[in-house]
Amino acid sequence: MDVSEFETLKDIVAAGRKRESTALNVVRRPAPYSYHKLCTNVWKAGNLLGHYGVHSVGELAVEVGPKRTDEESDDAVDVGGRGDIDSAEPLLAVLGGAMIGGVADLTPEEPVDAPALVAPAHWDIEADPGCTRLAYGGPPTNPSVSHFERLVWSENPIEPPESVTPGDGALRFDGDTWTHEEVLAVVGDLVDEYGIDETTRVVLDADVTTPGGFVAGLLTPLAVGAPIVVPEGPAEEWAELTDEDLIVTNEPTTENEVLTENVTQSMRGTDRA
Repeated sequence: MDVSEFETLKDIVAAGRKRESTALNVVRRPAPYSYHKLCTNVWKAGNLLGHYGVHSVGELAVEVGPKRTDEESDDAVDVGGRGDIDSAEPLLAVLGGAMIGGVADLTPEEPVDAPALVAPAHWDIEADPGCTRLAYGGPPTNPSVSHFERLVWSENPIEPPESVTPGDGALRFDGDTWTHEEVLAVVGDLVDEYGIDETTRVVLDADVTTPGGFVAGLLTPLAVGAPIVVPEGPAEEWAELTDEDLIVTNEPTTENEVLTENVTQSMRGTDRA
């Protein structure tokens, strides 16, 4: 399916589920995620989040951060902070929430007042009493926080039945919301500008809690079936980096790169929901 034919993020997930190639390879993890497994788990995450009030009038708060700290340290800063992705779980939450009609807020403010919050287990985040807290990594030690991975594992591997339209809100960053249609328009522009296809290896070295970081570094490669690699350390120092790789980065490093700030500025020039 051509990217131009996608109407909502549900279409990206449905197309990806038909692929068996690598979707997400976090170098510090023992094995990569295949497209089929990733997209099946997005369906399961969507079904799960629907139980907690995430739908067309119920948004989802997602804190993207390292799944767990280094064994030698109790401090999350050793392995990254907000915006650093080292596992599939925050991506499952964002896409799962968006595909059942919820707006996924990747920069939620405390106290979080959304129906549900998905965040790293070792982060202490203040939330309103009505917010269901789900944690990845861990498992959580707080009995009031549910283990996201365990609940996703037990869900039905079927596409959520909720209807989503191109004009529905999908993603929120710093209070600004983009619809499915607006996000996919940016994806299409990036595919055309950089010639991204399923043979392109996208090396993610950027904060994905910015509009440009998330759309360029995650959504665009997922839309075309390209592999996403998250290196351990700066991308330019990764031993397996090649001249053919496309780096998505916050800072200019090489010629073959997408600067997330440029993408964010372009997105903020669009009309938003």
